[in-house]
Amino acid sequence: MIGAGSRHLSMRHRLVAGALLAIATLSAAALSLAPGRAGEGFALPGSGLELRLQEIIWDDEDRIGRFRFVAPGLPDVIDGQDPLDADMMALCNGFAVPLMRGLQPDWQQIVLSLASRPTPFGEYDPEAVQVFEGFEIRDGVCDWGEF
Repeated sequence: MIGAGSRHLSMRHRLVAGALLAIATLSAAALSLAPGRAGEGFALPGSGLELRLQEIIWDDEDRIGRFRFVAPGLPDVIDGQDPLDADMMALCNGFAVPLMRGLQPDWQQIVLSLASRPTPFGEYDPEAVQVFEGFEIRDGVCDWGEF
């Protein structure tokens, strides 16, 4: 369940996010994180895991950007944690930070989640494999946070 301080991407933020997605695409291209057209997926550089953005949730109360991705192949790479750790860091720096900096420049926390299938935010799905990582933004880059 989304708390009162959380909201999904509003229409105004969607328009701005579209423009920022183009900027993020340029900066992420070097990391092979460049998404195609809206709704299309992209591959993570370490594991090659294909994913697509499910949603972005701006948690106004805690000032956290929550970036939720669907990665159907997640169960196949979950045992190889090293490439997944590197992928999460690349995803944070190459995708989430550029978008968040444009929309919420003063916020310093990002939570990334990958799920093997779409899941409602805050609801347990026993059939879905999920990975969550929390990051602090320090000097403009992601650092593993307490999560």
